[in-house]
Amino acid sequence: MPTDLCATIKTWIGGCVLAALSPIVPAWAAPECGELTGATDYNVAVVAGKSSALGVFLQQVEGAHLDAFEGLKAAADGGSVFGNLNYVMERFPNHPRGLWTLMRYNKLNGGKLVDDPLRNGRHLYDWPRTLDCYFDRALRINPKDPVVRLLHGIQLHWNKQLEPALAEYQKARELGLESSELHYNLGLLYVDMNNYALAKQEAQLAYKKGYPLPGLRSKLAAAGQWP
Repeated sequence: MPTDLCATIKTWIGGCVLAALSPIVPAWAAPECGELTGATDYNVAVVAGKSSALGVFLQQVEGAHLDAFEGLKAAADGGSVFGNLNYVMERFPNHPRGLWTLMRYNKLNGGKLVDDPLRNGRHLYDWPRTLDCYFDRALRINPKDPVVRLLHGIQLHWNKQLEPALAEYQKARELGLESSELHYNLGLLYVDMNNYALAKQEAQLAYKKGYPLPGLRSKLAAAGQWP
């Protein structure tokens, strides 16, 4: 991949990955998680650049609805965490920081993002605001986005779905993601699968790339598998 293109596409995870450059909405789109009308592939906006109308809109959305809520606290003016994150994800379903923040918010709230009580006999939302649906939409807008695959793998791992998590990590690698974050999380998964040889291999790759957290190394050491 050309170096200048790698510089253009700066994912939150630090990898050099070129996802598909046009929105992909396959025929198998699941209506139960809503249509993608008005949504744009995050990678398309990044490639378009900050001087484009789409790039400016992405910056505006991030500035108004994401940056202030990554700490998972409501804004001083009463703006809700979920309401703002939902807006980001409706506009850019595979926004990596948005998905990551939703994952953390979901975990903080015991696996539930928001209540949807009936209002005048009708639901407020037209599709279920669940993490599963946000991932469904992210994968529909671009099934070749490796960062979404990585994040989905992390979420599945958190839910102790080890084999599905492994499949998503492997898919991320097949799609070209090569990052310390992927190696680190694969290592954690292999520890939980009692595959210490592969866990150690992934740990070495993660730390060689400068991954900062010691958790994987500590788990391996506790199992007598490090160094």
